[in-house]
Amino acid sequence: MAGFLELEFEIGSAFWPEVFSALSMIVPSVLAYHTAPELASKSVFPEGLWALAVGTFLHCPFSVAYHLACAVLDQRDGFDSYSTPFRTMDLTAIHCSAIIFAWALSQGDWLYTFLMFVVNFSCIVVLFSRLIRGRPGGLDENIRISGCVFLFLSSRKLCQGRRKKPEGA
Repeated sequence: MAGFLELEFEIGSAFWPEVFSALSMIVPSVLAYHTAPELASKSVFPEGLWALAVGTFLHCPFSVAYHLACAVLDQRDGFDSYSTPFRTMDLTAIHCSAIIFAWALSQGDWLYTFLMFVVNFSCIVVLFSRLIRGRPGGLDENIRISGCVFLFLSSRKLCQGRRKKPEGA
């Protein structure tokens, strides 16, 4: 046990939480891989279920890379987790997944998906312009991500009147 604590003090307190964050991103992808075929076969909108799985797969490698970079580079001089390209790619993948999730949860509503594309693409442009200028990210990026997540989670309610009713319903 003492060896573990010595390692903890040697590599910094951010190491293990970041490693855990990286590993926790793999679990949803593995779960989606194993459950998507069966769930899609029973779904009213199987394309949407597959899209949810693809969106999860899309985000996973970028998030794992970001969290592992933070774990390994945290104690290095000059490393800023808010200014790294790994963070930009992680947040970009979240925005791309939000577009995919919006399409899936709205059951293929293309107008809603297009609006989500415009909103999320605008956020991606801000992320990359910040990275190119060497400016660190901030709370505003987290607020934009939260807003986009709220929008895709609200898609069923927002698109309710626009969806076609299934035959026999």
